[in-house]
Amino acid sequence: MDYPVTYERKVRFSDSDAQGIVFNGNYLTYFDDTITDYLEATGIGCDEMTRRVIDLVLGRAEVDFRAAGQIGDTLVTGAKVVEIGRTSVIFEMHTWDKPTGQTVAEGRLIQVMVDHRTHRPTPVPDWFVDAVERLQRSPSRRHATAPDPSPEPTRRTSSPTLDPGKLRPGG
Repeated sequence: MDYPVTYERKVRFSDSDAQGIVFNGNYLTYFDDTITDYLEATGIGCDEMTRRVIDLVLGRAEVDFRAAGQIGDTLVTGAKVVEIGRTSVIFEMHTWDKPTGQTVAEGRLIQVMVDHRTHRPTPVPDWFVDAVERLQRSPSRRHATAPDPSPEPTRRTSSPTLDPGKLRPGG
């Protein structure tokens, strides 16, 4: 598997559902943990993103399930950036069983670069692109002049209990 960053996790009882397999939503947690490790490997990390008043928030997630992870399995998730748009970063994700190499899940996450103060999309800075290229040892597929493939982060305004101005970005 050709991924510059991997995250390894032994499947615990708390990861499983009533069927005794990994609950499908947990693969997104594995993906998110892997992206956190990816950012740290670039030298950026959460502290640096906060210092520069930017963050990545999940705009879209796609997961294809290929096999069932079970309690006791050791799963490895790999991440790599496959495209950088004007305000988005697209990660390819792949989770496999460590001993057998069998693919368990594959995914694609579109992360949107946002300004910490406004929570609005902001252009992906060149220093971020440079860090990705150093880590992956290859030029990124940057499309600075092409339309951005990422949707704007969704904000629910119809709920009387939700104030969109106070949403905290995650991921």
